[in-house]
Amino acid sequence: MVIARSGARFLSSAASTRAALWRASLSGIWWESRNSRAAEGPGTIAAILIETVVGTAGVLVPPPGYLAGVRALCDKYGIVWIADEVMCGFGRTGAWFAFEHYQAIPDLITFAKGSNSGYVPVGGVIISDPIAATFDQRVFPGGLTYSGHPLACASIVATIDAMKDEDIIGNARRIGSQVLGPGLRELAERHPVVGEVRGTAVFWALDLVSDRASRAMLAPSILGTSAGPPRSSGQSLKPPLSTFSSSQRPRAWSSGNRSQPPSARKVPMEARG
Repeated sequence: MVIARSGARFLSSAASTRAALWRASLSGIWWESRNSRAAEGPGTIAAILIETVVGTAGVLVPPPGYLAGVRALCDKYGIVWIADEVMCGFGRTGAWFAFEHYQAIPDLITFAKGSNSGYVPVGGVIISDPIAATFDQRVFPGGLTYSGHPLACASIVATIDAMKDEDIIGNARRIGSQVLGPGLRELAERHPVVGEVRGTAVFWALDLVSDRASRAMLAPSILGTSAGPPRSSGQSLKPPLSTFSSSQRPRAWSSGNRSQPPSARKVPMEARG
């Protein structure tokens, strides 16, 4: 999404929810950015808002160099890059934030339920030092009725402590590399209906197709959905970050430091799915 400096218009670069169009959408973002700059000039563009790993539209993992290109584009034209990490942040991709995988740092990071597992409604924005410095001599012109609510903030601190204590982030990486990734790829080898497997850690999706060559989606009747053209043939898999296989017990449990497995204790709800 390209946000105009006037705030009056949003130039959406939104990809189709159909995961098969992801590659086209990648080039579409660049085309639209160039087209917008050519038509209006870079001075009219305030920010680019991008989900680091697109979630609901089909777990669309950016290719190598893509986010670095976004960073370079923003730096060149003085545009703010806003990373939406509401879904992919706080461990879902095997790192605290998904952008950490791509050697590119955004200016602003939005977050929400992953920070406290949804125990209390919460959301926020992480601000880079250069942007934060602009408010050293002036008041930030924003705020909501429940901004900085102590209960919500305490729930974030407690959740992060639990995730660190149980190595939830490391467990998410292990589940992805040792269980989910190999298992889903093996499933694709056995079933032609699986057109593509993509994802990382505990953030995955399958494309279900009637023909692998053409990438034609399955009919709604086969998918068990309502009549009409389907918007997506993808099936997402987002298991708990604390998931473990029968042969893989979390470190904190197997070490004898806990009397119960993390899944039986108050581990983060977001980590439980």
